[in-house]
Amino acid sequence: MKQVWSTAPLQFVLMAISFATLKVSCGSLFLFLQAGKAKKVWLEGIGYVADIETTIRGLAEPIVDELGIDYLGVVMTGSGDNRVVRVVVDCRGGVGVEALRRLSKGLSLQLDAEDLIPGKYHLEISSPGFDWPLTTASDYARYLNDYLRIKFENGVVLEGENLGLDETGEILRISDGEVERDVKLSETRLVIRTVNWSKVSGGKKTGNAKKTKKSNSKK
Repeated sequence: MKQVWSTAPLQFVLMAISFATLKVSCGSLFLFLQAGKAKKVWLEGIGYVADIETTIRGLAEPIVDELGIDYLGVVMTGSGDNRVVRVVVDCRGGVGVEALRRLSKGLSLQLDAEDLIPGKYHLEISSPGFDWPLTTASDYARYLNDYLRIKFENGVVLEGENLGLDETGEILRISDGEVERDVKLSETRLVIRTVNWSKVSGGKKTGNAKKTKKSNSKK
């Protein structure tokens, strides 16, 4: 088994991934399993991949807890000797190289002992890219003050700074620098991180928000 650990964002290798997306073609496998979102899918020679994800998470969590980082999910790709198992982790401020190395070593030994995945495979430990969706309260806390792109069920798209969830955990507060908005998460289809190009390009800062209003996702 080959081990790979990287601090490079996963958006360069995860092209437009959606939740629990399964593609089986020409004998290859591409499966995205986010923590807590996996569905049971049977694949010949592998078994129930959701069970595999649950087992991998159980093996990884004691290690990530010790390292002070968060387990986010698993991405499985390829087939035969080209099978790749990517374990995605992160923490506020980013995961250091040493933490990635220690997780890779510890999880590799655990997977070999469990003999969980038949045949040869490559284990990769990586941090997520901007395309990794935010779905839990921990995600919004981890990426507090990051710039978000929010897609609503009706097609409307909003961007703004993540100001955190309210006490119910159902309302997200964002700010574009001038206006603060309350977003109902139940009305959203996808929330991901993105780049505030105005800030990056040296755009004029507008200071603190002067007013607050509810977002209208039906615009």
